[in-house]
Amino acid sequence: MATPLPTFVWTDVTGSWANPQPGILLAWRQVQRDARWHWEGWVISAWSGGAPAHGEKVYVHQAWTDAAHIRIADAPRPQPDLSRHRPAHHGRSGLA
Repeated sequence: MATPLPTFVWTDVTGSWANPQPGILLAWRQVQRDARWHWEGWVISAWSGGAPAHGEKVYVHQAWTDAAHIRIADAPRPQPDLSRHRPAHHGRSGLA
């Protein structure tokens, strides 16, 4: 797989792609199943759940995921807004 890593992805282990979850793809590997080679990606993903009355919770999951359940995110890479950036002054840094 020629995807630079890490990269942002969408995952949906149901295969329906009705409610994909955001994730980060960290690595690829090939595994042999049913006498055939398959690609899997190591993905860290997050999703929300829980009853609204009790507060929504966020769950984080990491696992080797079949490549059929991973799609590279199409969104362009966000550009940093440096107009509000001020250099940090940590301890004695920048002092002669």
